[in-house]
Amino acid sequence: MATKGKSSTKRKSSRAPKSKYFWVVDGTVIRGLKELAEAVDAMDYNIFEHHVNNGRNDFATWVEDVFELDNLSRDLRTTQDKNRTVITILKHLVK
Repeated sequence: MATKGKSSTKRKSSRAPKSKYFWVVDGTVIRGLKELAEAVDAMDYNIFEHHVNNGRNDFATWVEDVFELDNLSRDLRTTQDKNRTVITILKHLVK
């Protein structure tokens, strides 16, 4: 279990492999967590709502699947608010 934590910490500052970049519905490409926070912050609310709504949270799923950051993924799933999503990602990055 400790190994997974170390792996997760290492991955949070790295970029996703090219094959696992996140493609936003508007064509924006997100390569890592810092870019995710920046993109969500600048994102039109309708685009955000396409990816985060009652039926899904694409950002949380991406964070979990690509970076294996279960805590961040879980925290992202607790909100559907764009600003809260940015704050959640930034808080994780500064820890």
